Amino acid sequence: MQKLTVDGNYCASNIAYMMNDVAVIYPITPSSPMAENCDTFMTESRKNIFGNTLRIAQMQSEGGVAGAVHGSLMAGAKTTTFTSSQGLMLMIPNMYKIAGECLPTVFYVAARTVATHALSIFCDYSDIYACMKTGFNIINCSSVQEVNDIAIVAELAAQKTGTPFICFFDGFRTSHEYNTVYVSDLEDLKKIVDFNDIKAFKQRALNNYNSFSAGTNQNPDIFMQNRVKALAKYNNVIEDVKFCLNKQAEITNRHYDTVEYFGDKYARDIVVSIGSSADVMRLAQEQYAKNVGILKVRLLKPFDEQTFINKLPKNVRSVTILERNLDVNGTDTLTGYVLSALQKHKINCSTYSGCFGLGGKEFTPDMAIAVFENMFKRKKQFFTVGVYDDVSNSSLEVVPKYQDKIADFSMRVYGLGSDGSVSSVKNTIKILGEETTSYMQGYFDYDSKKSGSLTISHMRASFKPIIAPFNPQQVDLLMCNNAGFIEKYDMTDCLKNNGIMLINCPYDFETLNKIMPDKMKQDLKEKHTRVYSINASKIAIDNALGGKINTIMQTALFYVSGLLPFDVAMSNIKRTIEKTYSRKGQAVVDANLKAIQQAVDNLQTIDTNQLTINHNLACKVPQSEYYEDIIVPTSNQQGNDIPVSKFDVSGRMPTDTSKFEKRALAEELPNWISEKCIQCGRCTMMCPHAAIRPVIFSEKRKVPKTFESKKAFICDGNYRMQVNTLDCTGCGVCASICPVKALIMEQAEKIKEKEVANYEFMLTLPQNTPFTPNTTKGVQFKKPYFEFSGACAGCGETPYIKLATQLFGDRMLIANATGCSSIYGGTYPTCPYSKDKDGFGPSWANSLFEDNAEFGFGISIARRNERNNFIEKLKTLKLSRKVANMVKEFLLNPENHENNKALTLKLKDYQKGHIIEPQDQYLFDNIHLIVSPSVWIFGGDGWAYDIGFGGLDHVVASGENVNILVLDTEVYSNTGGQTSKATPRGATAKFNMTGKTTKKKDLASMLMTYKDVYVAQVAMGANPDQCVQAFVEAEQYNGPSVIIAYAPCINHGYNMRFSQIHSWNSVKSGYNTLFRYNPTAKQQMQVDSYDPTMPYSEYVESENRFAILSKVNKTNKAKLIKQSEKDAILRRTTYLNKQKESKKD
Repeated sequence: MQKLTVDGNYCASNIAYMMNDVAVIYPITPSSPMAENCDTFMTESRKNIFGNTLRIAQMQSEGGVAGAVHGSLMAGAKTTTFTSSQGLMLMIPNMYKIAGECLPTVFYVAARTVATHALSIFCDYSDIYACMKTGFNIINCSSVQEVNDIAIVAELAAQKTGTPFICFFDGFRTSHEYNTVYVSDLEDLKKIVDFNDIKAFKQRALNNYNSFSAGTNQNPDIFMQNRVKALAKYNNVIEDVKFCLNKQAEITNRHYDTVEYFGDKYARDIVVSIGSSADVMRLAQEQYAKNVGILKVRLLKPFDEQTFINKLPKNVRSVTILERNLDVNGTDTLTGYVLSALQKHKINCSTYSGCFGLGGKEFTPDMAIAVFENMFKRKKQFFTVGVYDDVSNSSLEVVPKYQDKIADFSMRVYGLGSDGSVSSVKNTIKILGEETTSYMQGYFDYDSKKSGSLTISHMRASFKPIIAPFNPQQVDLLMCNNAGFIEKYDMTDCLKNNGIMLINCPYDFETLNKIMPDKMKQDLKEKHTRVYSINASKIAIDNALGGKINTIMQTALFYVSGLLPFDVAMSNIKRTIEKTYSRKGQAVVDANLKAIQQAVDNLQTIDTNQLTINHNLACKVPQSEYYEDIIVPTSNQQGNDIPVSKFDVSGRMPTDTSKFEKRALAEELPNWISEKCIQCGRCTMMCPHAAIRPVIFSEKRKVPKTFESKKAFICDGNYRMQVNTLDCTGCGVCASICPVKALIMEQAEKIKEKEVANYEFMLTLPQNTPFTPNTTKGVQFKKPYFEFSGACAGCGETPYIKLATQLFGDRMLIANATGCSSIYGGTYPTCPYSKDKDGFGPSWANSLFEDNAEFGFGISIARRNERNNFIEKLKTLKLSRKVANMVKEFLLNPENHENNKALTLKLKDYQKGHIIEPQDQYLFDNIHLIVSPSVWIFGGDGWAYDIGFGGLDHVVASGENVNILVLDTEVYSNTGGQTSKATPRGATAKFNMTGKTTKKKDLASMLMTYKDVYVAQVAMGANPDQCVQAFVEAEQYNGPSVIIAYAPCINHGYNMRFSQIHSWNSVKSGYNTLFRYNPTAKQQMQVDSYDPTMPYSEYVESENRFAILSKVNKTNKAKLIKQSEKDAILRRTTYLNKQKESKKD
């Protein structure tokens, strides 16, 4: 047994790896790290209890996983899997089979909300409760330590009972919490495993010596008898679990029960809970309500009624049941079990039930105290806690009372997704855990958008084990890793008196004093805070680290905090750098080592006495009720305070709201050099966030002095390229792709204030284009109906979405698969899909991950059917003369979009000024059907190549007129970069860390076999003209169209400033081939990329996903790269041959 600082996912995967023969996997947040850990253990040739390495198999979906697990169990292999939420839902059909056939397995579940009105990647138990009828036993863990211990119990109990188990713990809260725990090893497990149980299971496997038939069909006369017989397998589950709990205690000396009681044995008021909330209740009870008892239910299914009753104090007068699930009335819930037990044993007491923590909402000791008080005062029989419910009035009032005395030192770090802040805190926790006797805890709050959005890291250090599944409210040290946060967030509320604040700040004192809010200054003064600043971003850039400031800030942290002797801290940081970055090459290691040496020399002390209270510069944003009620509090980290009544009951949010965010995060901004600009439009077309836009205006127009412009080429007027400094992320793609270097990146503060005014002026100018809009030259002037998303800086996906909306946005209906594009495209409360001045714009919807093609298909057939019926009925109506004249042309030509749009506006104006006659009412009730929709289906390669491929195939085979955009990053980007079937041979990715050994699926060739599907492959950075042409042709094609868009991704391992350069090089090297296949064209197949001019090896070596093979698989690197090149040549040859064959007579 080892003392380690790890997270819950590590503990689960460690036990699962050692106790199983096979793991079948598919990525889903937040359970993916369990599979990734097992893959790492396998790569390291770790052994399991059988003396073998675990066999890991990745499937195309969770449904596929469940089928493979079932088959593997039938073949006699101890098999496991890891999943969450919708992934678990897809396994349910097979779970019934696995349980029905009495197959022992453990499914490890990081519990996560099942998508309802919205998707949430965070915790509640809706996925667990959905499995209550499957026949799986269900056991839970409330802390990181318990994950290690209870995982052992689940594995032992599954074998002993011959039945399947779910072992679950809170997603993120436990799965991603770092804690100092005792982790069991192989020798520990061998002492308590009953190998006879395993032998008996393996002897029941499918074989040819004692052959049998399984999964048969049975008629009504015998089915029930066979089903009832299985009950005997479950009769002793509770006693067997108790036995296994005791076996676990033999090696850990930690004792558990199926139901555990804490508190006064004579307590009259009892709270019943499961998961991490039970530990919160205990902490609140110890400080505030020592006369309350806490019953912690560990084995949820089957519910150990007798132990529950035995441990319930005899004089109980009230019982409160806490549920992390909204359905508290069902019989198969904790509430149902407890109420049934109380009734059966005739215990007369008041009962209360409450719902908490849905969608990952934190449950705090103050909320626990509110639960106690509700019970003491006999208030609400059903309640919610953690929200302000002003609709049903179910919520409890929460008043701050709890004093957090758990930690000897605590810290909070505000970071930006992908800047390394989270990694830095994790490494700090590990260093302190190894170098001191302290117990450590770390937890990380992520925005759903992850990269490019706010992360808040929390750390505690204590001389005692830390069981506190909630974040510290008061901290000794506060770090702000992005200067843009100073104006945006109220960070200093959490600082203790005499604390420390460390800021990554590019500004001098004068500028910092100007932008810092008055409240922050006041807090720092009154709390006697020691404030330090360091320009870590500049150090990172100077050392070619891009935006990675983590090692620099970590060095500064140890220097100002004194948590360790500084020489000891530096030694550990250097060792961590070597370990972490050696896979990325010695140059990266050396750059980090050089950067940390510069950190201390660049630290500056801020004298808070010199800070002056003044009027702060505020970002100007348009206002609305939605902005005031929802966006402002959510953006300011005050979403918990928004009343229930402010939300749409179905979870919808208005579009055109990302413009309110004004994140102002960029530390560098592009500065336009007018005299160099050739007005090609590449910069604006490839901008991932629509933050740089051109405008042509009359030479006679009076403009501000700073609004520099130049004579427009080809047409009359002046031309200017304008940056939106408050929405730009500073990614630098525009500067890198400019062929004449007319854009240079400069420190944001030098140009931000000036360009804010220029951008506001630009918005007043007419947005017209003198060029054909469906060209690269013309499309740059078209309004993007997709702007300012929360995608990663330099994202390769968003330029394609932006382009689609520029071309068709005012009539698009979008179905979006779950993934990166649904997160940056649909994360509440701001929507990057926008509207024009007339109110037209895309409507967007997400269903799930796997069903997006079918979801879009449903939208298409319904909308077209509704519209066709509308047109036919309209033809039969005797409209009033005036109205009939207005729609006459529409009925003759209902597919003219510009005319239809104009007619819609004309009818809306008419509606405002006239009383609508009865015969016209149908028309005016259905105005929205006049415009013919352009239906688009968006998704990544994980959807299109893997989990959603069957649906995609069916939809394109249907002939329905839908447009499908596949954003091909060649990995599962949203879940962290796992292998998909789009991953090319030789590339490393999670689940294939030594390089993928099979070739990339040629989706395009498969689709072209239908011969009536438009198919194109595009790479915007390589050929923007071909890209625009493909989008236009695809939309015009009357039938299914598929555009496979190569999208550079941060998971590829290079500086995303050069993402479009990599896109360009992918085509120059022959890695990608551009083409358009149009069944209606005279030349059906048109290959649009020339023969390769760059060596294939030069291209792949420029991306770390390939280059890293030198470290992880040096022996096979050359072979894999050569095979990968052959795969690319074969694909190109296939397309060229199709071009030769496709010319029509």
